[in-house]
Amino acid sequence: MKVDGAPLDVDTRKAVALLAYLAVTDAEQPRDGLVELLWPDGDPERTRSSLRRTLSTLRRALGDRWVEADRSVVGLVDAGSIELDVDRFMALATDLHGHDASSTCPRCIADLAGALALYRGEFMSGFALRDAPGFESWMMAESERLRRLAGGAFDRLAAAHAAAGDYRRAIVAAERRRDLDPLHESAHRLLMSLHAWSGDRAGAIDAYRRAVAVFDTELGVPPLAETTDLYEAILSGDLPRPPAPVRDRPTRPPSAVGGPLVGRSSELGIAQEVLNRGHGVVLVEGPPGAGRTRFLAEVAAGAALHGHTVLTGRGHASESAVPYSVVHAALSGPLGDEPTRARITELPEAVLVEAARLFPALARPRSPSRHPAAKTRFLDAVKSVIAALDRPVLAIDDIDLVDQASAEFLGFLARRASDVGVVIVACSTSPHLRTDRTVDALIADLGMLGERIVLGPLGSTDIDVLIRDAGVDTSPDSVLAETGGLPLLVVEHLNRLRSGERGVGDVLRRHVMSRIGAVGDVATQVLTAAAVLGDDFDPELIAAVSGRTPEETDLALDELVRHGLLQEADEGRTSVANKSLAAVVLADATQARRRSLHRRAAAALARRHPDARLLASVAYHQAGAGNDVAAADAYRRAGEAAAAVFAHRDAVLHLQAAIAFDHPDRHRLQSQIGDLWTLEGEYGEALAAYESALAMADTDLVSDLEHRLGGIDLRLRRWDLATAHLTRALEHSAGDAGLRAMIAADASYAHHRLGHTEAAAAFMREALEGASKSGEAKAQAKAHNVAGLLATDPVERADHLLTALAVAADTPARVAVLNNLAVTAIEAGDATTAVARTTEALELAMDLGDRHLMAALHNNLADALHLAGESDQAMVALTEAVRLFVEVRAGTGTWDPEVWLLTEW
Repeated sequence: MKVDGAPLDVDTRKAVALLAYLAVTDAEQPRDGLVELLWPDGDPERTRSSLRRTLSTLRRALGDRWVEADRSVVGLVDAGSIELDVDRFMALATDLHGHDASSTCPRCIADLAGALALYRGEFMSGFALRDAPGFESWMMAESERLRRLAGGAFDRLAAAHAAAGDYRRAIVAAERRRDLDPLHESAHRLLMSLHAWSGDRAGAIDAYRRAVAVFDTELGVPPLAETTDLYEAILSGDLPRPPAPVRDRPTRPPSAVGGPLVGRSSELGIAQEVLNRGHGVVLVEGPPGAGRTRFLAEVAAGAALHGHTVLTGRGHASESAVPYSVVHAALSGPLGDEPTRARITELPEAVLVEAARLFPALARPRSPSRHPAAKTRFLDAVKSVIAALDRPVLAIDDIDLVDQASAEFLGFLARRASDVGVVIVACSTSPHLRTDRTVDALIADLGMLGERIVLGPLGSTDIDVLIRDAGVDTSPDSVLAETGGLPLLVVEHLNRLRSGERGVGDVLRRHVMSRIGAVGDVATQVLTAAAVLGDDFDPELIAAVSGRTPEETDLALDELVRHGLLQEADEGRTSVANKSLAAVVLADATQARRRSLHRRAAAALARRHPDARLLASVAYHQAGAGNDVAAADAYRRAGEAAAAVFAHRDAVLHLQAAIAFDHPDRHRLQSQIGDLWTLEGEYGEALAAYESALAMADTDLVSDLEHRLGGIDLRLRRWDLATAHLTRALEHSAGDAGLRAMIAADASYAHHRLGHTEAAAAFMREALEGASKSGEAKAQAKAHNVAGLLATDPVERADHLLTALAVAADTPARVAVLNNLAVTAIEAGDATTAVARTTEALELAMDLGDRHLMAALHNNLADALHLAGESDQAMVALTEAVRLFVEVRAGTGTWDPEVWLLTEW
């Protein structure tokens, strides 16, 4: 830092930090914020005094210029006399001279060279404030932002020199780009290509070998196949042609989706970098109206032009409870293409059979199986279908509204993007629209796994471009004042000015209604029906819902698209232009009209889509129509359908919706919800559901529900609570000898863990006698299994467990007995038997889908493998056990270490 040509002379680093922060942020800062930033852990009164002293020191060093402060804020004034190399660097590095980031012009070379001459290292390199972590974080974020800009500038400069045929300068720029980030693999490829184009094949080979060394040393992996393919092409003399020469006069290339896209060049550059890499994640965030959908369309269109297979999907409120609706919509287009489907059907039959659960046209699907491994096979199969496509790009809009099952799959796919060779570009509102833990986790994962882009409002320069494109007479500042720079409102405002209308209206509704007023009555009716449907539709469906003839509907759709109220999608489908417009349209319709349209939508969807996958959509519209009974039944069936494809959380939402609509079997649905939460390891939710079922159940169901409650307490080692529930279960079990025997067995185990020896023995006798009298294999297996756990004599223990195994007919019973036999073998040092028993139990447990039992089995398998000397396999099993254990919750929002202690049951 220099003042009047001389280095800034201050005796405190906090003064330097304060000046840098004020200058770079270029905004007034609240005093409290600066105190928190620079003195986060001090006494409030003392830290405020520290700020006053630092400001005084800084003012003296600056000759009482520039720094201005009052009781609440601090800032810099007379900014025109302050020169920042950061500002100059950004201006030179980002000026596109009227073209997009993928092009360069002669002016670019001079500007980029000037920018990179200013970039001499990391931002504020060597400066640190160890007692101010907030300031350190800000410095790191600024450093990363500037480093990324520098990387893009080096890329563009190297490309510009190469296009001009100046390979020497291009290589220098590319080497600086590589040195800036040695793990940026495309920089290594660029260097290889530049050396080869210049005739220096040896230099190209050296560049490749340097890349191999870097990735082996830093990551322990080889370069990507794309890099190796380029190396082989260089060796064989089959290198792609160099870029064409730079044009003398730059021209703005037309947007891929119409109209100029302004203010998003750096964001498009980030997305393009991921597309060029061939795999990765881009999360695009911004408030409604920020242009997220338009940005996504631009990225998708550009990807399609460069040979990618683009899969588009969109979350919808009306389908947020339909399992895999977004995944199904995204893949339906490619699967409808004959050559693509032919290539996909060459996949292994096992893959096609699993994928057929969602796409029945691929094969005959198997019967549903509820277990984590089967779910993984299903997800892997859908992933394999995507991997079979040519350079797939998954473009998902409104990811906040995706269904839970799609959210789980997208997270699964994102974590394997490099293996699949897929690029995921997803748009989310900020803050996003839906409060859902699975969707929250997906959005968080996408932000961590890849590039995060936040679309903000447009500035005056960007608005000026739109003004000139629209050909209207107005100023950027007036448009900015009217619209706040929100792209949606800016465009709408300019459209109204171009048509001769004054202003944009006070609120969005007035603007939307004015546009609706320009279309006819039939078109308005069709638009209202479209808003009720809430997603894309074809003419036949919208005709059925609107009640108009096919001919009237076709004419209305053309009119609405022409006026920008609807937008065309793929395969002749159409959708409302945006959610705000739909909300205004629905608000203007009478309740009777909305209910009528919802009723028609439910009927039309039920006729057209008899499969259970869309039952949730039917239920949504039945609810909108006021048909609570029909909605409740549809939600119940939707829950059963969701559970069949492992979407347990979606199933819970459907069943809860059925209860909300007064389904007559409320207690049964609550019991099913408890079972689903138990499978998910959400014990707090399961206990609440069972308690609700118990509160409304008939007397003959009390015993079973109390037994289920006691079973959860046994898993959580809450022995007192377990005995209380099991005692009440026994009090209501007089009419069912088999159930009573199983309850007595569990009661015996609970009393045993409490040290109640006599009570445990008494309940054990009752369990064995009752199981024998009932003749039920399930009861006998349970009684002998628990008797084996309680036996102190090894021979007696083995006899009981083997007897239990011989009569155990159902999967849960066999899993329990096999696990306990394995634990016994581990205690005896018999590794071979322990591994065999646990492996068999684990294979059977996959049909249960019970996370807690799966975690315990993996944990026991790790012990058995360790005993057998298989350390690597033991670590794999232990890692999976830990992953599952941490997902188990003893109560809502709590973690309980007792869940880790489950080894026998």
